[in-house]
Amino acid sequence: MALDHLIDALGRQAGAETEALLAAARADSERIRADAAERMTRARGDAVEAVRAELRARLEADVGEARRGARGGVLEARQRLLDRVFAAAGALLPSAIATERYRAALPQHLAQALAAVAGESVIIRCPEELAETVRALTAGQAQMSVVADPGAGPGIRVTTQDGAIDVDNTLAGRLERERPRLALDALTALRNGA
Repeated sequence: MALDHLIDALGRQAGAETEALLAAARADSERIRADAAERMTRARGDAVEAVRAELRARLEADVGEARRGARGGVLEARQRLLDRVFAAAGALLPSAIATERYRAALPQHLAQALAAVAGESVIIRCPEELAETVRALTAGQAQMSVVADPGAGPGIRVTTQDGAIDVDNTLAGRLERERPRLALDALTALRNGA
């Protein structure tokens, strides 16, 4: 019987040790599973954040490209509008030299052109309808000759005898020199609804 007790005691002790080993194994297994789950969660979060960062970068690039494209379209539309406005203004220039207002400004336009070639012998080219007025304004000036030239454009063009200096003070030339300022004024008026 003592042997039976001993076998029973050994069985209980083995069962207790087995239970202790199983409990320790379960605890290790749970700890390993929890660590693995935490690592997977962290890795998933890192992967999701990496994808989000890449998507944000792509979105910002796409938005930037779309903005540049839209700005380019706006600039092209503005340029087309300005081209139409200046073409329409250019079409009005030939008739403008017949107006009283232009005739009143002609002496100043001539003086400005002549100031650029002061002291030089010059040829003043202008349309036929301005030739007599320009001759009257330059009467007595031996170093100046007036030539009626339909190719000169509306207004006056002063060229030195040697051709080294050519002052374009036609209405088209003046309009072209004023174009940047006038373009800004036109765009400001357009923006302000004028």
